[in-house]
Amino acid sequence: MGGKYKMDKVNVLFVMITLIITSCTYTKGMAVVNTTDQPIEVTIIFSNSDISPINFIVSGNSDDVLMYDVDSRSNDLLSMGLNKIILDNKSCITHIPRGDIEKKIKTNGLWKLIVDDKILDCHITN
Repeated sequence: MGGKYKMDKVNVLFVMITLIITSCTYTKGMAVVNTTDQPIEVTIIFSNSDISPINFIVSGNSDDVLMYDVDSRSNDLLSMGLNKIILDNKSCITHIPRGDIEKKIKTNGLWKLIVDDKILDCHITN
C-alpha cells in the first residue's frame, strides 16, 4: 500500500512541475493568408538578434500558420520583438514595419495577415 501512495505522490508532483513550467510560456500563432495567385515568400524579422528570421512560403490562394512560444508575461502584441515582415512574390518585395503590422493584422483569436494585391503594390507599401 505504501508503494501506491508514493506513486500517486510522484504523479501529482510531475503534474505540478509541468504546470509551473508551462505557465511561464505559451504558444501564440499568426496566420498568413495569401489571396493572390502567386506564391509569397514570407520572412519574419525580430528585433532581438538572438532570434533567427523565420522564412516560409505560402502558395497562391492558400494560407499558412506560424506557431511560436512566447513569455506569458509579455504584453507585446505579437511578442518576441517582431520587427518587420517581408513579403516577396518575385515581382515585388514589400517590407511591413512593426507599426504597420499592428495596423494591418486582424485578430479574431489568431493574428491574421491577409496578403492581397493591395498590400503587395510596391508603389503603396515600402
